[in-house]
Amino acid sequence: MTTTRQAAVKKSEAAKHSVEVDGATEPTASLSEAPAKRDPRRTYLAALIKKVQSHADVMRQFLQEQDQNTTLGLAAETGLRDVLRGVLPASFGITSGFMCRADGSLIEAIVEGEVSPQTDVILYDASRVCPFYRMNDIEVLAARDALGFVEVKDHRNGEYALRDQGKGKPGALPHVARLVEHAPEAFRAVVLLRGRELSRKSPAQAAHDQCKSEELTSLNVPHVIYCVAMGYLAVYEYTTNKLHFFEYEEADGTSALADFLHVLTGFFAARGLSSSSTTLGLSVGERSTRKTIESLQLEDRGPLPSLRDMIAAHALGDEDGIEPSFERKLERFVRERVQELFCTATTGRARDGEVCAGIVVVARLKDMDDSYAASFFALTQRGFLSCVDPDSDSGLPEGSTRRQTVWLIAHERPEMYFKRVCGLLPESGDPFHVTSRSGAAEREES
Repeated sequence: MTTTRQAAVKKSEAAKHSVEVDGATEPTASLSEAPAKRDPRRTYLAALIKKVQSHADVMRQFLQEQDQNTTLGLAAETGLRDVLRGVLPASFGITSGFMCRADGSLIEAIVEGEVSPQTDVILYDASRVCPFYRMNDIEVLAARDALGFVEVKDHRNGEYALRDQGKGKPGALPHVARLVEHAPEAFRAVVLLRGRELSRKSPAQAAHDQCKSEELTSLNVPHVIYCVAMGYLAVYEYTTNKLHFFEYEEADGTSALADFLHVLTGFFAARGLSSSSTTLGLSVGERSTRKTIESLQLEDRGPLPSLRDMIAAHALGDEDGIEPSFERKLERFVRERVQELFCTATTGRARDGEVCAGIVVVARLKDMDDSYAASFFALTQRGFLSCVDPDSDSGLPEGSTRRQTVWLIAHERPEMYFKRVCGLLPESGDPFHVTSRSGAAEREES
């Protein structure tokens, strides 16, 4: 090879690794500098996002501007059900249909005399529960057997679909609120396939405004509101009684989906219905990518003081000077200061701000009229329960100082653990959840 030809080949090879910037050629990374590998979990989550959206995208192309809400709704919920089948155990029944009372009659809508619209996604334990009726993919299930339900909306302005839209088009929030009366311990979520870019506010802020005007309470608020296209999330925090709205920096929306699935699967892991390994494997969002846009304080009750801090101040040590175990501290506190004790699976935030699900323990105190304290226990990476109350001195007796105490508990079924230790009734539930007479009567009959 001649010297001239060798120079031409070298010049050609160099051109493959350079870019032109304002008429000048700048070298790019050399072949030895391999690009950073993409986290395989993000690739998987990106595929799940496409799966959620694909059926609805295809049907919108076919139908164009035709008014086919039923068909589009079916397409929207089908993708989400497919995704949930991939992240929940096979024992979960994942269907669409209606929820009914113990006698088989369908639950009415908020408007008297009208039946509630079809519920897009219903979750139940298929290993022990049989629906009242099944017709292809439509099932009628007793509300008391529902482990969770999700309302899916494919409106071009997703935030608008949170509320009633008139002309027989019920909003997601009123529908969820009605079902909660009959299944108060079920996981509840709203998934919006689309959102709308606004000039003066972000989609997450628009969703916040819709929720604020709906006057949500701790009794009927969804645990999660998730928008697929706009990549934002709202998560309810039980102890502070706030609905926190988060936006994410990733353009592909994978962190928002990861947090949504992390909360959903964690809820069932806290109840001992699934493993915690799935919930932790899906959580890929770095803490710096999530920022709080708005926090909506629900008006029916204020934040609850820390039960952990009260117990730590009350039971400082045994007579022999040995630090007592968590169980012994809790039992002593319950015996001496608690009138009633409750626990339930719910949602909140971990110590590092990560959104998650876990168990909340609520105590009604003897020495104060209608005074409550609560602690939230979240699942950790190794399957422990960790108390993650916000750092505050609220609820401490006057003159007491806060002790930096972290309680870690290992148990396969966290909910059952607290019920055993605290001597709770089989159905503990939420002390603040006052439901309709019909809903309460159904659960008593069951």
